[in-house]
Amino acid sequence: PTAPVFAPPPLDVVAASASATLPAMPAPSAPPPRLVTSPEPNGEAAIFSMDGLMRVMGKDAKGRATVFKMVRGALDSGMDPVDQAGVALREGRLRDAARLFHGLRGAVGVLGAKRLIQATLAAEEAIHEQRIDEFDLRLQTVRAELAQTLTQARAWLDRQPA
Repeated sequence: PTAPVFAPPPLDVVAASASATLPAMPAPSAPPPRLVTSPEPNGEAAIFSMDGLMRVMGKDAKGRATVFKMVRGALDSGMDPVDQAGVALREGRLRDAARLFHGLRGAVGVLGAKRLIQATLAAEEAIHEQRIDEFDLRLQTVRAELAQTLTQARAWLDRQPA
C-alpha cells in the first residue's frame, strides 16, 4: 500500500480562510517616519552636561568610577572618530561614515552632548539621503561640536575630586 499523498488546498482557499478568521489590518495611513532632527539645543549645558548621568550613576563610588571611565574613554578617542568619518566620506564609503557618526553619537552622546547628538544625526541624515553638497558642512559641524564637547569633558573631569 502507498502512503496517502497530502495535497495542500489552493492558496486562494487558504487566504480566504485566514482573512475570515483574522482581524482586518488597518491600511497604512502615512509613510514611515523620517529621521527628524530637533532644533539645536543652546547653551553650554547642551554641549556637555553630566548632570543626568551623575544623578543616576553618581550616587556611589562604583557608579562615579564608571562615569569617570566613560568620560576618559571619550577623551582618549579624541577626534579620531570624526577624522575617520571624514576619510570615509572623501573615499565615498558612505556606509562607513554613517556608522562612525552613529558610533560617535552612542559613545559621547551618553555624556549629555546634545548638540553633538544633533550634529551627528544631521550628518547621518545627509548621508542616507545622499545630499552630497552637505557632507562637508555636516562633517565640520560634527568636528566643531566634538571639539567643544571634549574641551568641556576634560574641564569637568579636572574639577572632580580625586
